[in-house]
Amino acid sequence: MSKTRPEKVGFEDAESHREMSTWLTPSEVAELTECSRRSTQCARLAKMGISFRENFAGRPLVERSAIVRHRERPERARDLPNWNAMDAA
Repeated sequence: MSKTRPEKVGFEDAESHREMSTWLTPSEVAELTECSRRSTQCARLAKMGISFRENFAGRPLVERSAIVRHRERPERARDLPNWNAMDAA
């Protein structure tokens, strides 16, 4: 008789109903920054303009609300030279 591993019944369901934390998880921060090193994550978050703070271990703590604010912020238009004004001079 072969032993079969019991399946995790309802695991995905339990995950989806779990209360969301105020902070992003370490894996969510890694996915957001596309890197695993804490120092690089901090540098990329700063470059992206996403507010965060470091805990005592140096891990960046990012509030979920900071991501929502970042997404709602309108993208800044690039400053381009006014070629017509330059031609008129």
